[in-house]
Amino acid sequence: VLHGMGRETHYSSEAVSSRLIHMAIADALYTVIAMRNPQEYRRNLQKMRTVIAKKRS
Repeated sequence: VLHGMGRETHYSSEAVSSRLIHMAIADALYTVIAMRNPQEYRRNLQKMRTVIAKKRS
């Protein structure tokens, strides 16, 4: 379990800094996973692009 919290979470229910921290954690995890197996990453990325293109048309 990863936990991220910004200072403003105590003052605002719409805490922007907390959201940015969580996005940064997710981005770092995604990058590490993609770097461990670049071929699988490229394959999956192409699959996502194909599905998105079908949904848009």
